Amino acid sequence: MHLQLQLTYDRRLFFQPHGAQSRLDTNKVDDAVLALLYLGLHDGARAWKGFDWEAMNRLYDKGYITDPRGKAKSVVFTEEGFERARCLLEELFSKQAEP
Repeated sequence: MHLQLQLTYDRRLFFQPHGAQSRLDTNKVDDAVLALLYLGLHDGARAWKGFDWEAMNRLYDKGYITDPRGKAKSVVFTEEGFERARCLLEELFSKQAEP
């Protein structure tokens, strides 16, 4: 299947499989970003902040990370964010054990 990715003027992403448009579930995007942030851990609970700004702001609003605005190139997980990120990384990206 070939997917075409289009960035619109309001920075919302649309996937168009076979010509059908569907909005992204921002909660799922936020979960994926949070899990991927966990991969960039360094110096304890710090993570590099190279992700979509809107998603990063939503994660901050949800209390999972420190404020991403500023000169620092990384953010710090809150205790809740750290645990949720670890669980999401395993849930979303781990390979199932073969029987």
